[in-house]
Amino acid sequence: MTRQLRLAHWPPRLLHAGARPRLLHAEASTPTLVDRLNRTLADYPTSSSVAHVAGSIGTFGAAFGFWFYVVGLDFPALAVGGIVSRLVKRPRLPLDLAMAASLAHAAPGMNKLKLGPLLTPFLDQRPGTAAPPETDGLSGRLMALLRSVEGPVNTYGGPFLLCTWANGLATVAGATLMTQYGVDVASAVDAAFSWVPFSGSGDGSAQALLTTSASAAAAAKCTNSLTMPLRLVLLAHYGGPAMVALEKFRAELTRKERAMLKGMLRERPDHPGRLKKRGAQGDDADPPRDH
Repeated sequence: MTRQLRLAHWPPRLLHAGARPRLLHAEASTPTLVDRLNRTLADYPTSSSVAHVAGSIGTFGAAFGFWFYVVGLDFPALAVGGIVSRLVKRPRLPLDLAMAASLAHAAPGMNKLKLGPLLTPFLDQRPGTAAPPETDGLSGRLMALLRSVEGPVNTYGGPFLLCTWANGLATVAGATLMTQYGVDVASAVDAAFSWVPFSGSGDGSAQALLTTSASAAAAAKCTNSLTMPLRLVLLAHYGGPAMVALEKFRAELTRKERAMLKGMLRERPDHPGRLKKRGAQGDDADPPRDH
């Protein structure tokens, strides 16, 4: 009894004048931006992937139209930077992976972004997911492979995305600055990538690409990369509600189509698509069997 009285008087003795109680549970329950993005990717993997790709393509197209038709950008150095960034993207992949692994171990907070659901968008949406997945055949092996890769992608996907994004912009900026200050990067591209079909080997093919359209394309690519964080923020904040509204609209549209089909079949009883009751006598009904 005495212990209960002491516990009853315990909070007032801790709260002095001007003190403010700590709301640990309220702060812990507040979702962060990364939590919202992870929830959206986990709940709607296919729709999120389509929205991200569509946003990227739309941003590039709008930026290209702006830089080409409105501004009329003619910046050969930037065009060289865009070509160099495109050519070294795959050879730079080991460096991106190494930097992503180092960043993931040095800053564990970067691993909070989970991109694994984007690899397996159809696994969690199949009917009857409680049943064990198929292990036979090509599709079963592919699903098993995707499931095994999903864990490492969740661990290193966020850092790899950041490293690829930063290295791409750094490559464009470095090649552009070198070209702007007199380094003959275009000839080096021709010599180093002579096996590329459009690059040639010293015949001036790279110089021929440095047109207004190439400058606008490089500027649009940079604009697309620079606005990628903004698109991810918009996907985290508005992606979930927008996809819920889309699902409701789709369900309502399906309901209206079914209601219209049912009304049409009621008006036309002889319609071939109308289901007949069991045991109905008609032209297509089975004749009675003699017992």
